[in-house]
Amino acid sequence: MGCPLRAGLLATLVAAAGCAHAPASDTAPTTAQLVGTWHGNAVMLGDPQLRGDDLQVTNADGSFVAYFRLCRNGTLREVVVESGRWEYADGVVKTTTQTVNGRSVPPDDYFIERYRASTSGSGRLRLVSLKTHDVFDKRRVDTPGFTLPTDPCTMAVQKPGI
Repeated sequence: MGCPLRAGLLATLVAAAGCAHAPASDTAPTTAQLVGTWHGNAVMLGDPQLRGDDLQVTNADGSFVAYFRLCRNGTLREVVVESGRWEYADGVVKTTTQTVNGRSVPPDDYFIERYRASTSGSGRLRLVSLKTHDVFDKRRVDTPGFTLPTDPCTMAVQKPGI
């Protein structure tokens, strides 16, 4: 798979159970609420059939690392690790990927993503890509006892009605 995964910061991440459900409200999170570990759905830019889940760690210093498990036809095909920088302002999360699988990537727009962020509380986050309109639902998972779902191929990515 030649294209790096573009799931997006924090998009990186929701629980398999209930990840396709809409948040109860549309409240913009604070920057502090975005810091943490998140699990959710993922999709590969340019190949919507390559989808799965991701686990993202968003740090207070503006760095992030995201781990993506990507599936096609119900079978795990690829694991991708991205790292870079993130920032948040006016309800929009901006991520700039700097490395993919340990290799530096060029500083161009392809590796910059912007997401409209909303939260419903209870550790749930929704990110809507301003580029593709894909919806990424995430769940905070930095609590004891969280384990990754064994099957990343069941995660669903949506497009909002526009």
